[in-house]
Amino acid sequence: VLGIFILFTGFKMFSSLSKNINEEEELQKNNIAVAILSGSFIFAMGLMMKSAVNPLIQSIFRAIFYNETGFSGMLGNLSISLLQFIASLFISIISLWFGVRGFTWLTRNIDEFEEIKKNNTAVSILMASIIITLALFLQNGIDKLLQVLQFTPGLNNTGLTPFG
Repeated sequence: VLGIFILFTGFKMFSSLSKNINEEEELQKNNIAVAILSGSFIFAMGLMMKSAVNPLIQSIFRAIFYNETGFSGMLGNLSISLLQFIASLFISIISLWFGVRGFTWLTRNIDEFEEIKKNNTAVSILMASIIITLALFLQNGIDKLLQVLQFTPGLNNTGLTPFG
């Protein structure tokens, strides 16, 4: 369920951020370039969010099976974990969006999104490569940020640093 939520949210967020492209309409028209671009963003979101899913699942498991704080404590712990998950999702989407915008700003002689809208698969493959490479670059940084920010209910969270 979390995976589907991540993928759907990532797709919708990227759709709202992409320039003049209605992804759903273009996909219905069999626009391969849009499919490549959307698929790369979804894949990148999966890469970046994998480290945020596990702590949330652990918190849910711990709250259900090892709850020592009562119902209100369980809700509090789950709320904290969910907020951390949402923050990670937001950071991932914004990071990828800024990276894509930065690349398109540097290559001003080509309107990548307009070319993708015209079903230019070569430009789409290039942009997909940029998105996936950005995710690979950002993945470690997001993992370290999560290690610092993550409060894991029921565990000793002292001594966490960005360097492991």
